[in-house]
Amino acid sequence: EPLCMEITCNNFKDKHAEIENVIKNASFVAVDLEFLGLEDEEVDMKCSLFDSTQERYEKTLHSVRRFPPAQLGVALFTTLEDGERYKVDVYTFYLFQSVSMGRDYSFSIASLSFLSEHGFDFNKLTREGITHVNLDELQRVLERFHQPNGIEIFGAHLPPLVHHLTRIIRSEVAKVRRKSTGSEGAPQHAFNGLPIAISQKLTDLQRTALLYKLHGCTPGIRCELTDQILMVYPSSDHPRHIKKALFEKLCAEMSGVADIVMAIIEKRLPLIGHNSFRDLLYIYEYFVGDLPDTLDEFKKLVVAVFPFIADTKILAEECKNRLSVHGVMNYRLESLNAFFERMAIARRVASPSYDFDEKVDEKVENPDAKSLHDAGVDAVCTGQSFLRLAHLVSMEERDTSICLPFKTLLYSVRPHANRLPIPLLGVPFVNLIGTEPPSRNPEMIILEMIANDDEAGLNALRKELRGKFGRWRCDVRRHDDNRIHVATNTDTTYWRVYKYYSVHPHYRMLSTPSISSNSSSSSHSFSSCQEGSLSSHLDHHGSTASVDSSLDLASSDSEMSVSIESRADLIDPKNAVARASELLFDLTPSPAVKWLCALGTCVVAANMVGRQIQ
Repeated sequence: EPLCMEITCNNFKDKHAEIENVIKNASFVAVDLEFLGLEDEEVDMKCSLFDSTQERYEKTLHSVRRFPPAQLGVALFTTLEDGERYKVDVYTFYLFQSVSMGRDYSFSIASLSFLSEHGFDFNKLTREGITHVNLDELQRVLERFHQPNGIEIFGAHLPPLVHHLTRIIRSEVAKVRRKSTGSEGAPQHAFNGLPIAISQKLTDLQRTALLYKLHGCTPGIRCELTDQILMVYPSSDHPRHIKKALFEKLCAEMSGVADIVMAIIEKRLPLIGHNSFRDLLYIYEYFVGDLPDTLDEFKKLVVAVFPFIADTKILAEECKNRLSVHGVMNYRLESLNAFFERMAIARRVASPSYDFDEKVDEKVENPDAKSLHDAGVDAVCTGQSFLRLAHLVSMEERDTSICLPFKTLLYSVRPHANRLPIPLLGVPFVNLIGTEPPSRNPEMIILEMIANDDEAGLNALRKELRGKFGRWRCDVRRHDDNRIHVATNTDTTYWRVYKYYSVHPHYRMLSTPSISSNSSSSSHSFSSCQEGSLSSHLDHHGSTASVDSSLDLASSDSEMSVSIESRADLIDPKNAVARASELLFDLTPSPAVKWLCALGTCVVAANMVGRQIQ
């Protein structure tokens, strides 16, 4: 029995309309992805405390393009009873791009091992994964499809198959017509159907591409492909109409899961993620369009398609004082969920009830450690954490189990929307609709090497730093032949490193303290809260092996354009920030709700009195 509704190429067509209907009625969507690698092993591509926001974006972009996604988890929450209950529809999409754009993908051995330990089904991924292309890829496919032998982008065996079937069709149709009237100019209804066996087994995408090509080879025919039997019938329909219908079907089959993402974009649903910077790059690159080279351009594009993005890690940071009182110092998804489950049992935090499908209810609502790395289950946990954190933000300093209306929750978290945490950076977050706040990381420590001034000495220092202070707390790079820069993530780490190397026999301290030891003891930087999330991912990341994506793509007929332009209108970056701001203010409740939201204590009192009166 699945943890949530698994969507593969076998049931995607049947479930497509149902999922789009759920999207139309949903209040918000929570997402999560699983991918086949996280960080490139190349030294220049590794995450570093020295990275600027642009450098980190470039490194993440490089890994996103190198390691393909394996699962997309989508949890659609629909408000019931004014926020007391939510209907939750959960889907795990297995992803396997069966259209090759001529680039090689890679995977991390450690990531594969990690996914395998958590029960990931790699056979299902390769055999039943759903294809997908973004809008830019779709355009390139359509441009290539009508070139000579362009069908090979769907499989190298298809061009000779098209040539072979074309010869047979022309020959057999001519024979039938000669037999029936003795003339090749006989009426087209002279035969009722011509069966031709095909030895190769084809995918749905390959079938559609093949039929499209065959309808252009001989006029006056209509082809149908069932199993491995091609049936050829006479037809008076203009081949242009037949090809147009096949062309649109081909585009829909190539888009695959991207159509679901486009439906979410069209509905303008609030998008919820957990530590979602990388997830958003994946969603845009694989389902929307090619990612730009700069972070600033990415910010414009992403708010154009997702005007309201909330990250549970950002919300947890806003609630850090209340969370720390209960011993929650780690903002990993599983830690937040465990905390909120305890609080819900004690009725100290709002906990709406959730209506799941009866087959997945218990397993999704109470995931074990193994199931937490199913993208659908993680998406549910992300959505539930969002609702609970939003209540904490709304009710300020008061613990309460009273559930607030969803629109009130959105209004409360609006100041923290469109902010994405990036692990191991000085800035606390990337602001999608504005400038980033100043860096919180301490100044760099400058050391002079007394001995071993070669690369081996630098590597020895890096190893010593990581062993002494932690892998994600400090970093090192060469400044010149003798001097080395050391970066730290918090004031506490800065002071520990400074004191340690002030009396080190192999290094001379050239820096003067930029902070006092008193301030360092009480400091709590945002980057330290993010440290666990990156280490939990990257500790599972090992060597990479290159793997070709084995199947091919498709290209376009200039005379037949699907509604690519209309879909592209959805992601026009012009006025994107204005549109995002507009949506944020569209969420503004009535003045009465504003007043209640500002005075959280009064909300609790009013609700309690109201219930007593009832």
